[in-house]
Amino acid sequence: MAFSPGDAAMPVYLLIASIFNSIFFYRSIKDVRSKEIAVSGAPSIALLLTAISEFVWVLPCFIQCFLVFVLGHDGDWAPEREASGCDVQGFYSQLGSVSGMLSTLVLALLTLRIARSQRMPSTSQMLVISGAVFALSLLVSVLPFMGAGNYSYSGEGFCYIDWYDNTSSAIMLTIVIPTFLAVISIGICSTVRLVSLPSPVRRTDYKHLATLPMCVSMLRTLQCC
Repeated sequence: MAFSPGDAAMPVYLLIASIFNSIFFYRSIKDVRSKEIAVSGAPSIALLLTAISEFVWVLPCFIQCFLVFVLGHDGDWAPEREASGCDVQGFYSQLGSVSGMLSTLVLALLTLRIARSQRMPSTSQMLVISGAVFALSLLVSVLPFMGAGNYSYSGEGFCYIDWYDNTSSAIMLTIVIPTFLAVISIGICSTVRLVSLPSPVRRTDYKHLATLPMCVSMLRTLQCC
């Protein structure tokens, strides 16, 4: 049924999320182009990578949920349609999920380098890393269309990988578990290093930054599971 009150919450939520992600995306682009800020260079590219990873899920999901609210559940756009709407939603959901987790790992590694006062990767190196993140995420996300796993409707208007499919779950867990453990370990190392710095100002400024990738990683992993 079109304009069902039960379908209104998600478009509203995703509209708000899209607006804030647009601001984050715009600011990230601005930071990448600037050379006079603290996060210029590799950190700004990593933040842009994170912004894009969020955007590739939030915006398509808003559009699809809005179509469901306006047009109802009887068309190919609906997630309940396994061969159309579900595959589309499953694809961009996994793409955003995998790229989001991997971009969090990149942020964690950069945080550790900051904590150790090590040199940041060059702009060209960071662009290669970002490209590799999206290439791997895209490859994993198209595998169900090539017969390696599948997307399925999980209920409540949402499609993702079929966790009951051995191939799908094995591929995803191969990414989720190592990434989760790596970010937690790196985050702990960064926090210990930053807290031990002699300057109280630097401890205050960077202590929470070091734990941010851990929090994001945990949320991402819970979202995937």
